[in-house]
Amino acid sequence: MKKWLMPLILVALLALGGCGKVTNTVKIDLDGTTDLRFDIQVGTAGAALVEPFLDQLTEKLEAQGFHVTEKGSGHYTLDKTFKPDKTQKPSDYEKKAAQYGLNYQEEKGFFFNTYHVQANVDVPQWLSGTPYGEKISSKLLKQVDYTFILELPISTVTDSNADQTDGGKLTWHVPLDKPTTLYFDLAVPNIRNIAITAGIVLAFLILLIVWLVRKRRHRRNGKR
Repeated sequence: MKKWLMPLILVALLALGGCGKVTNTVKIDLDGTTDLRFDIQVGTAGAALVEPFLDQLTEKLEAQGFHVTEKGSGHYTLDKTFKPDKTQKPSDYEKKAAQYGLNYQEEKGFFFNTYHVQANVDVPQWLSGTPYGEKISSKLLKQVDYTFILELPISTVTDSNADQTDGGKLTWHVPLDKPTTLYFDLAVPNIRNIAITAGIVLAFLILLIVWLVRKRRHRRNGKR
């Protein structure tokens, strides 16, 4: 999917209504499957302006693999599911993520690996390379109430600048008229090292119990 296509279509849709509310939810499962949803509300007045362009917008979105649903007058949802591509290397994902302003660093630890994730959101820059970039002003973008929700498969978030945090669910209210940075740190358990350590500790406990039992028996035999 081209980097500018989604911001362009969303902003164009909202521009027709003059203002709007967007809730963008990204839900990631443990197997890497990602569900993406845009919930867009432009109101009844905006719906009247959007209607003539809706078929064209729907066609473009469906060509990108989105399912478009009209929930009500001026209320639309866009859904798409991404499956992990096992043929791609980690370096391929890093390059693609960097194109979208997403960067992450891995800090390896014995029990936990910590991932420092940072996303740079700059809609004006994304639109600058499109035919509509000069026509969509920062005043218009400022009218868009944009909320980004990230649902992670684990709740070990150690730090973030999210406006709301509920376990692995992070919520940001993002201004679209200026560059914004979102970040979070996620600690992922190192199952291999935890299992090895647990095995060693368990073996030590068994040996300790056996030693205590033998010592107790030895004391009893000594008293006879």
